[in-house]
Amino acid sequence: MDFYGGQRDLERKVIRVLHERSFVDDPTRVFRAIRFEQRFGFHIEKHTLTLLRAATASDLVRRLSSPRLRNEVMRMVSEQTPTLAIRRMAEFDLLRFLHADLALTSHLAGLLVDLGKSLAWWKKRFPRRPLDRALVCLMGLLDGLSASATDSVAKRLALPGEQANKLRLAKKHLAPAQRSLAQHRSPKASETYRALVNLPNEGLVLLIAKAGSKGITRLVSAYVATQQHVKPSLNGTDLKALGIKPGPVYKKILDRCSRRA
Repeated sequence: MDFYGGQRDLERKVIRVLHERSFVDDPTRVFRAIRFEQRFGFHIEKHTLTLLRAATASDLVRRLSSPRLRNEVMRMVSEQTPTLAIRRMAEFDLLRFLHADLALTSHLAGLLVDLGKSLAWWKKRFPRRPLDRALVCLMGLLDGLSASATDSVAKRLALPGEQANKLRLAKKHLAPAQRSLAQHRSPKASETYRALVNLPNEGLVLLIAKAGSKGITRLVSAYVATQQHVKPSLNGTDLKALGIKPGPVYKKILDRCSRRA
């Protein structure tokens, strides 16, 4: 039984809604139509496209709860080639439902392409190191936004605590890390460590994509392989045992020791 011509649509590679109110009844179908269109190389049927454009031109998407919107956005950026889906989202002006200042510029489009290459590099270089691929792509998508705007997106999507924290860490520490590494042709291991220690792995992948430098890629690779989990033998307990009163001086002493590495 095929009352709605599904077999025919599959053969013709067509995305089609079942009824006029499909997007009104459930605005998440807007995202799914785009995701399936790009994943399978299908095309959205003409009348369905008209309905989709009408739905995105309205504020129907704003009705979605944070978890439902997050699920669709994260699924979108989890696709094998998320740039295609993001371009389509921009075409339908869907990015505004994440933040009013979010737009797909030529610079951002280029960054997302480079990010795909960085993700492939990480998978090949560190196949056993866990990585939240969707979060990496979300970081890239939000790269041009301010810290406060990024926080607004995290709240709108109700990102779980760990993802939200990684997003904020990357926003805060990525640019300083890139500047620090760019200033030194051959930084010491301790200098590389201090530049990268506050970045989650997802932020390291974004750093490689943004820097576009083989030198920085080598530094990140060495950091992840040998330095990331190194702990200094001297710690606060040792300093306390020496009779040094706990306080900001501890950080100064430990930093001074690490500079000799």
